[in-house]
Amino acid sequence: YNPEIRDELFKNMMAKRFPSVSAKDMFEAWTLASRSLPKVTELIMKDWALDFHWYPEGCWSDPRRCTGFRTIADAMGAKGGFAGQDVARGSNLCNIADSAAGKCNGKMSSYQLADKMETNAKQALSLISSMQSGGDAELDMALNNIKQLGTLSAYYAHKIRGATFLKAGELEKARDEMGQAYCRWISYTRLMESTYYSQSFRSVSITPDWKYADAAALKEYTDLGGKGIPECEDLFTLSIEGITNGTIALNPAGGVYENGTQLTLTASPEYGYAFAGWVGDLTDSKSPATLLMDRKKKVGAKFVPSNPDTAPWSETFEQADGTQSHGSPSSWKVERKKGTFQVSGNRLMINGAGGEGVFETAEITLPRGVVDVSLDVQSSGGLDSGDEVKLFIIVDGGKPELVDQEIKGALNDTQSLSQTGIKGKTIKLRIESKVSASDEFYFFDNLKLQAK
Repeated sequence: YNPEIRDELFKNMMAKRFPSVSAKDMFEAWTLASRSLPKVTELIMKDWALDFHWYPEGCWSDPRRCTGFRTIADAMGAKGGFAGQDVARGSNLCNIADSAAGKCNGKMSSYQLADKMETNAKQALSLISSMQSGGDAELDMALNNIKQLGTLSAYYAHKIRGATFLKAGELEKARDEMGQAYCRWISYTRLMESTYYSQSFRSVSITPDWKYADAAALKEYTDLGGKGIPECEDLFTLSIEGITNGTIALNPAGGVYENGTQLTLTASPEYGYAFAGWVGDLTDSKSPATLLMDRKKKVGAKFVPSNPDTAPWSETFEQADGTQSHGSPSSWKVERKKGTFQVSGNRLMINGAGGEGVFETAEITLPRGVVDVSLDVQSSGGLDSGDEVKLFIIVDGGKPELVDQEIKGALNDTQSLSQTGIKGKTIKLRIESKVSASDEFYFFDNLKLQAK
């Protein structure tokens, strides 16, 4: 790091790498968006000087030694909140307590800092508002990074004002600021969700996804007397209503979206049911379907009893993560008393101690009377001879018959279980599998019946 490097070097690099946008404007936007986080840290870091005290990209701290999500609470020390903290040693900023009391003696108050941060964020977002990536993945990532920094800066601007108003006893103003902070938080986390796995950030790797603190951000507003969800001028809520016999998966997930977001909705019927269309603000008859979020909307889906599954038949497990049953045209369900047995990453996954898991399809009609069956199996972790996979066929309601051979322990590569020339009028497919530890996995994919 060399602070004496001239800005022109970076502008020239941007101009060469991203010729379709203004390097001058992009550099200025990135500069403005990047200024706020160091200032937030400077404002509150006297007692939060160690890494685990303060992770600004997630408003987070180590929950074992601190508080997890950092609130505006008026409490000092490692388990305190914004309103109770002092500035870094040697800082020329005025801390929140003195700012609330009007005792800054010429130093920049937390009110002034918040105003400057918000101005910088708005200017940064304005500079890139008309820039388009044109399919350039690296430029798209860079523009998203600026949006993420700018939106997070705006969040902290409102949060700092909210903490200062709280310290000053102006609770109504504090509530309003935390309502706006919530709006910016939702925008920020949805941008992060679309770009990064939370586990890729060491500081927030203990969280399942970027929505980990949505409820905490909202609670800061409701604890001050706010009702429901704040009105956000550029955020809209999608409500899922009246769903029975199936589920709807949203991509991006979350339920609260920026104006202009294009959503993909996927309807997944339960075992024995089929998708029969959308209701509410989505008129498409197909699944997946897209929906433009330009206002508050409500969506539902209709699921009806399914017709029998028919060969040729296949299941590639492209349902939402967590799915444990599916309806026509590929009807199946899984059962396991403990442990995990569900769709994950477009594969069926079994993991963790919990005894045997059983996957079974509905009865599948064989119009031509002869089929071939196949299944791909992969593994991960410390599997041993006590861990196993067995694929069975049940023809014309008879007894289960083992397909190919039983798999035991770990696999070095994908192994296919298959059998050809199966004759009958109907068939069920059944997988029985067992793993015994949290670091042991079997994955199943491409379960197929091919008509002869």
